[in-house]
Amino acid sequence: MVLSSGLTMVDVAIGLVVVYVVMSLLCSSANEGLETFLRNRSRQLEFGIREILGDPTGTGITQALYNHPLISGLFQGKYNAAHAKPGKLYAQKNLPSYIPSANFAMALLDIILPATATQASGAAAVLVPGQQPAAAQALRQSAINFPVTAVGHSLTVLIDASANDMQKVRAGIEKWFDSSMDRISGWYKRRTQIALFVIAVIFVGALNVDTVRIVDRLLTDPSLRNSLVSTAQEYARNGAAQTADSQAWTQQVKANEDRLEHLGIPVGWNQPEDRSGNWYWLIKFAGLLATALAATMGAPFWFDVLNRFVVIRSTIKPQEKSQPEGSKD
Repeated sequence: MVLSSGLTMVDVAIGLVVVYVVMSLLCSSANEGLETFLRNRSRQLEFGIREILGDPTGTGITQALYNHPLISGLFQGKYNAAHAKPGKLYAQKNLPSYIPSANFAMALLDIILPATATQASGAAAVLVPGQQPAAAQALRQSAINFPVTAVGHSLTVLIDASANDMQKVRAGIEKWFDSSMDRISGWYKRRTQIALFVIAVIFVGALNVDTVRIVDRLLTDPSLRNSLVSTAQEYARNGAAQTADSQAWTQQVKANEDRLEHLGIPVGWNQPEDRSGNWYWLIKFAGLLATALAATMGAPFWFDVLNRFVVIRSTIKPQEKSQPEGSKD
């Protein structure tokens, strides 16, 4: 009896996690479509670079950096500072979503110390050991006189710490850029998490995917539990990569909506519900909120949880089958 009850609870948990997996895939597909349309990653990157370079309007060194051949080759068109409002994201969507740190470092060195008829650019000596001391000092002087104080000061510190080794200067700029990108990635992840939660609330509310109601149905419907356990085992075998379609985001959204409907769980507002209780709407709100919060955790998280539950179930089921029979005497 104890094993049977334990197995039932594990099956209920597995069924609920399957629902969370599909909801997570549905919300991430929609979020991917939103990201494709808004290009938030590239805009957030540009906003962060303005912060790094001390150029809030984007009209100075930021524009020079984005229009430098080492960076402009990563996207179509030109950077237009007119679309870079102070304290706001860049209005256009044509910028790159990723800039290699090596490209950033070389472009910045060239901007700080441009090539002239008698002087090589600041980037020229990075791979030329014999010219490093003189090039480092020329670069240091240009950094001191650079109109953007924050950039000039940062570069001067890196040059002084490198002992006139231009390779170390370049490595220092790359590390400076990468550490700043980690901070920008944190901004982007927080914005993405908020967007994902809003999307989850919309889908959960529209489809009425109520965790409380689903758990209640799973507890009373063995055939539904068995069906979802079979689905979970299939997901565990195929893995997350095969469950998420490699299609356009609109097709992925539709495919995951179909998956949700075919699970057999009670979803939709046209399903019969007992709404007579005084606490109905409070419980309904809690159930919908629980589903929305779960969907924001992401499909990889729930696939990992699902695999763990499938393993636990495989250890309980054989024990249940191998219980000793009672004595016939």
